[in-house]
Amino acid sequence: MITDSHPERALVPPSTFVEADLVVDEPHLRLVAAKLKDLGVTFDQEEIELSRRLGLVLIKNLQGLPDAAAKIKTAADNEKPTIVDKAGPTLAYLLAEATATATAAGSELKNLDVVLVELRRRFKAHFGRWIPEMGKNRHVVSVQAGPGGSKPNAFGDPSPVPGPGVSWPTGGGDPASRARVRVGMLDTALFKHEFLYGHLANPHPLFELVTPPLFGVLSRLSGHATFVASLIAKQAPDAEIDLRTVLKDEVPATMWQTAKGIASFIGAGIDILNLSLGCRTFDGEPPLVLTRAIERLGSSVLVVASAGNHAATAHPKVPNWPAALPDVIAVGAVDQNGRPAEFSPQLPWVTVTAPGVDVKGAYVDGKVELAKDAMKEFDGWALWSGTSFATATVTGLVAARTVPGVKSARQALEELLSHPSSSVGSYLYTP
Repeated sequence: MITDSHPERALVPPSTFVEADLVVDEPHLRLVAAKLKDLGVTFDQEEIELSRRLGLVLIKNLQGLPDAAAKIKTAADNEKPTIVDKAGPTLAYLLAEATATATAAGSELKNLDVVLVELRRRFKAHFGRWIPEMGKNRHVVSVQAGPGGSKPNAFGDPSPVPGPGVSWPTGGGDPASRARVRVGMLDTALFKHEFLYGHLANPHPLFELVTPPLFGVLSRLSGHATFVASLIAKQAPDAEIDLRTVLKDEVPATMWQTAKGIASFIGAGIDILNLSLGCRTFDGEPPLVLTRAIERLGSSVLVVASAGNHAATAHPKVPNWPAALPDVIAVGAVDQNGRPAEFSPQLPWVTVTAPGVDVKGAYVDGKVELAKDAMKEFDGWALWSGTSFATATVTGLVAARTVPGVKSARQALEELLSHPSSSVGSYLYTP
């Protein structure tokens, strides 16, 4: 995290990725491998992982990247960046452009970035400007309480609150949808919590249900999935929640892990997929791996994703992926009075907003380490802010009105948005 002297104005973390990994479209693996070899970059055949569901190959532990990048930069130094030849922009021009883009986003070009610039330039020159699909194995993080806001819990930390008891209101969904609508979740591990009993679908290999330790301290993000799942269950008490774990508290997942997690829902019978997570790219372009995963999931599944919490940072207009992808429902946050949250992006790709400030939800039970080395004791409930939680509310509202085989999740969303004066529709706001 890059920060300035004001934590509430923290910069958006630069795009990070596994610096020796490359993702390639499966049919063109050999072609890409040959071009990489021409540049002096090689890899071990045992370092290849294929996902047939995604139609992509992950090449791990690329060798020779530093030397290749150095040679490419040397070649570029002998060119004038402003010169464009018949084949298109010169290498020097492309590297200068990529460097400027990264610098503007608070990042810098890595060796893999440099090699990809030259690799794509060579493909364009040799194949009539055609380039095989390639991408970096980026990092994906939870979208929790973000910078901005005037209250302490808006600076990334939850606050302990008493539990609501049995009277916590529900969304009052259509009885015909009970026990049949299925909601997928990709998140952190889920903690055992009494409020979630009866809301979870049959366990999947990626499913984790953990018990808070009797001793020791938890990360503040340990309860992220528990909080998100409780908000879905609050609005759709009869929905089944199918959780699959890819995030590990403060440790980001790779894009490859996240995409495989999304692909694991193919054929699983879910109606809605809640993604309270995301990543950003320094060039603002959608990442290949996430794009492919969403495409392969199919139009029958409504994907609802968090818009991010970076509106009050130095880079407020950076797209958050997968929320900014076409056909994904991007959710921003408003306060309880319908005013936009300071941390929530107000951009054209944000589809809908919902309450995301001082939201009450289920949380971990025990000691939790918060920001600035602070520590608080939680008793299973918390107030928290962020577009993650606005997203969960929208997912729950849609799930409560989805009737598989009768009313799709997309139809349920359209119905909610067309009746803003209803008791449920009043939760939602279109930007």
